[in-house]
Amino acid sequence: MPNWQSVGSSPYNEDCVQVGKHAYLSAMLAECNAYKVQLMRLFPGVKFKVKANGHDFGTYYEVYMDFDGSEMAFKAEDGCATWDEESQVALKANEHYRAYWADKSHKPAFLE
Repeated sequence: MPNWQSVGSSPYNEDCVQVGKHAYLSAMLAECNAYKVQLMRLFPGVKFKVKANGHDFGTYYEVYMDFDGSEMAFKAEDGCATWDEESQVALKANEHYRAYWADKSHKPAFLE
């Protein structure tokens, strides 16, 4: 039986999409999907999924991993610190992600 645990919505040293901000939902899904794919590249064999969660200010999404006790799962449980180049390219190409950050004074460096 899977043991799903959260690894966050983006790398831990990166700015992330905030719940309840204008047009956040599509941007958050793009961010989580990019993070999931990056984690799959970094930690082959570990199962990841994007899951919706309820919050007072709206639905938010996070990436979860199946913590199966394997050596790779132990390595994956902290996620990663920064976006890799492939994820940056994917997020820059996503119109919802770019639109979310367009009017923000503080944004991911790769979007500036």
